[in-house]
Order: sequence, then structure tokens, then C-alpha cells
Amino acid sequence: MNAGTKLTVIVFSDIVDYTKISSDSQTTALSFVKQHEKDVKSLLDKYNGDLLKNLGDGLLLKFESTRDSALFSIDLQKLEKSYELRISIHQGDVIQEESDIYGDGVNVASRINNYSPKGGIVLSKSVADDVSNEKDISLIDIGEYYLKGKKALFQLFVVKNQGINVKQKIIKSNLWGKVTKIFNDRESGFGTREFTTKSIFFYISSLALMILGSLYHYLFYFYFLSSIFQVFNLDFYIFNFITTYLNVSSPSLNHLLGFIGLIIGIKNSGCEFDFSKMEAKLSISKRIFIRLNQMECNLRLFFFGTRFDR
Repeated sequence: MNAGTKLTVIVFSDIVDYTKISSDSQTTALSFVKQHEKDVKSLLDKYNGDLLKNLGDGLLLKFESTRDSALFSIDLQKLEKSYELRISIHQGDVIQEESDIYGDGVNVASRINNYSPKGGIVLSKSVADDVSNEKDISLIDIGEYYLKGKKALFQLFVVKNQGINVKQKIIKSNLWGKVTKIFNDRESGFGTREFTTKSIFFYISSLALMILGSLYHYLFYFYFLSSIFQVFNLDFYIFNFITTYLNVSSPSLNHLLGFIGLIIGIKNSGCEFDFSKMEAKLSISKRIFIRLNQMECNLRLFFFGTRFDR
């Protein structure tokens, strides 16, 4: 671990629509900033938190425990105020030098803030794991998302305690269209998912790949395997077995193997959907397939053990 680097619970509290508010009235925007800082400071001592940085429309805070950070955020959102907040919490490494703070933990805390509902609180998995067993903190898993500058998916959660908003729409653009995840105040925490007509691409692809996979296996068995049998004169024994024991007139070895390949192709090919995880797997065979993860622009082609990410 680098000198000055420390695992810290970071809270990012951001005023909703601050740019619009500021363009409409600088006086109103300034009053919101002052009130925001005043509200935050009124709760910090109770939850052993520290104000690290004032970012104008947002405040960067740190806490010793994930539980305190979550309870602080809940109380802050429940305060009566004339502005709305989005709050995000992440636990990660930060570097603090004199009056400045930076590091991966700070970057993630600020970037996941976009996934917080207005008047809500979003948590990274590292924080959610710590507070999931707390009786006074209830969570909703809102899925996995790509953050700017990060290759790995981040699993995110929102707080669904009474008085904390969870209702929001998360629209994700991808190669095949737009997907809208809707979360509401249902007890289960999950709402509905709406898909654009372009999502029909998945269903069309499933049929196309089933046909392609079947044809691929058919031709492979019809030409390649049958040629091997004929080179080693094994076709004679196959014909003899079929006519002797199955009482069937000897078929063409090519067609016989091709039919077997067709059945195997239908069995191994097609499309698997998991809309609960927003994943689709389009396969030609067990070793050749395309996986669409979270319906993002992340196309992975697996071909005989080699992976290409785009």
C-alpha cells in the first residue's frame, strides 16, 4: 500500500440539478450550498464523520465505519430542506495530503452518485456487504454497471428505509437500443423493465444462431467426419452394422453423419436469456459463442479459448 493510502468510507453528497438552479438564480444556489454544509455539519459529530472537501454543489466526507456512514446519510436525507440530494457511499483506498484528498475511493464514490435516486442513497457492494445484516438499514440491489474508467462491473445498492426515495429510471444505451430499468417503492424493491423494439434483435439472433449452429455441425459431420471414416475404411463396418442389426437399408454415410451433426447442432446452439441479470448468451457451440453482459457495448467473442473484448 502506498504511503498515505488508507482504506476509508467515503460519502459524496451532491445537490440535485445544481447547474440549472445556479443558472436560474445564483442567490438561491448559494443559499442551498450554505444550507447543505450546515445540515451536514449538524450530523457529523453524532456519526463520527469528517468533512474533507467542499466541491461547491457537493461535499466529500469520510467515516470510520460503514454503518455510521449509512445512518448519517439516512438522517441527512430525512431532514426538512428546500433542496434535494443524491448521496453515494463507497469504501476504498484514498490518499490525503494536507488539505486535499484523492484516490480510487474518491473517484468511485463520485461516479456512482449518478445512480442514486433524487432524495436517495446509493452504495457500492463493499459498503452494502458490511451493512446488509443491520436491522435498521434496508437495501435494494439495483444491478451491475460500468463506471467511467473502470473495466469491471460494479454492483450497486440503494437504501430503501422509510422516508428514503428509491424510485428512479436508469436508462442504458447499448449496441442494440436502449434499456430502461425502473425501480419503485414496492416492497420487493423491484419495478418493471422496459425494452425498446430493438431488443427483438435478441430473439431474431436466437433463431439465426440456432440455424447457423445446426448448419455448422451438419456440414462438419457431413464432410469432415465422413471423410475420416472413409479414409480408414470404417464406412464398411458402419453400413454392415446398420443393415445387420437395425434392419435398415444402408444410407449414405455423409447423410447419416450429417443428420447426427444436425441434432447435435440444434441441441448445442441457440440463445439463453436471463433478464433478471440482463444477460444474453448467443451460442453456436459450447466453444464458440457471443455473450452480451448487461446489454452494454461489451461484446465478448469466445473462439476456441481465445477472448476478444471490444
